[in-house]
Amino acid sequence: MIGYGAEDNHFVCELTYNYGISQYEMGNDFLGMHIDSQEVVERAKKNDWPVKDEEDHSILEAPGGYKFIINHKPQPTDKDPVQQVVLASSNLEKSVTYWKDLAGMTVYSKTDKSAALGYCETQAKLVLQDIGGEVNHAKAFGRIAFSAPGDDLPGIEQKMKEANQTILTPYISLDTPGKATVQVVILADPDGHEICFVGDEGFRQLSAVDPKGDELLNEAMEKDKSDEWFAKKGKGTISSRIVRDFGLKHMSSGDILRSQVLKRTDVGQEAEKYMKAGKLVPDETMVKLISSELSALKTSNWLLDGFPRTRPQAEALDQHEKLDLVLSLEVPDEVIIERIKGRWTHLPSGRIYHTEFNPPRVPGKDDVTGEPLVQREDDKAESVRHRLEYYAANTGPLKKFYEEQGLLECFHGTMSNEIYPRVHKYLQTYIPAHGGPF
Repeated sequence: MIGYGAEDNHFVCELTYNYGISQYEMGNDFLGMHIDSQEVVERAKKNDWPVKDEEDHSILEAPGGYKFIINHKPQPTDKDPVQQVVLASSNLEKSVTYWKDLAGMTVYSKTDKSAALGYCETQAKLVLQDIGGEVNHAKAFGRIAFSAPGDDLPGIEQKMKEANQTILTPYISLDTPGKATVQVVILADPDGHEICFVGDEGFRQLSAVDPKGDELLNEAMEKDKSDEWFAKKGKGTISSRIVRDFGLKHMSSGDILRSQVLKRTDVGQEAEKYMKAGKLVPDETMVKLISSELSALKTSNWLLDGFPRTRPQAEALDQHEKLDLVLSLEVPDEVIIERIKGRWTHLPSGRIYHTEFNPPRVPGKDDVTGEPLVQREDDKAESVRHRLEYYAANTGPLKKFYEEQGLLECFHGTMSNEIYPRVHKYLQTYIPAHGGPF
């Protein structure tokens, strides 16, 4: 937690490191944070941080693309320097109605294009800015949280139910090791911005400033084995590094499927029928889904991850999209089995933990929601072995198809830090670093 003062009367940012993910695809949902602090600008320039100066403010961009608008005013010592947090809205009137009438905020100012709301005159304001189009959250993750009396949370949830609004996590109590039990309810506004209401009583204990915070953080980082775990991971880590180093657009078959279903496209609705029936989406439909997404990227370089998986899929895809390169990462079966059998998953969010390298804070519980983790049947050792046998039977003909076209390059190893330098060197002969056309 990082801020200018105590969390119960200052706006505080929670920085969460998601292991193994080197970058996020940013959307247009978060438009910046406004802070009164000429001192920030001075420190940035002193440390050679890029600063874009405007008439009455400067713009700084944090790693990952988050914008901070720094007003040319002295940093106040008697109140929160954070003045505004700006979120995008596709329909300003609808958004204001939600936040005012349902979430209980006061409107402090409003124009045709934006509105400033809050719970208190002296605290930072939430600004909703009409962007005249759809709000896209992409793959970055954000949530805004407010404390409220614990007894109010069931009423907040009920009000949202009666208004037919989205409830992401119904009212629940979460145990925190050594500290308070907190109550939360997690919602989403009409544009999908996530909102967490936290019971005030537990929140105040959890948000108390820990004088040993820096010391505890450094100690935890020294003990952390996640780098070792993710250095041993393969495809996901290497994919993210390729995307980062060569400026490619990452396209995974799972993401494409979810995107098309959410957009309610014709082919997305076709796929959804099979999914609801518990059936595999047919190859023909998957190829339609993927070629539809890829056709919109004619002027971009992209990395297709997780598809095709069989020769018939490859042959069908070849009728729509011609590939330039195909990479195959070859890892011994026993190494894969050893890694996967320690995985536990929070099914609603997809968060993955590992009993040795990335364990949850409370055994068997998700760090964010406190809900139970499960070991998927297909993560158990015997299931993994069967999947690998099936995979080998299907990838033999698939690899031969691309080998015959002169597109296939195989890389053998057990750790991504061992394999990736060879992948990078190979790709440099085809793609300029940081993007550029083939």
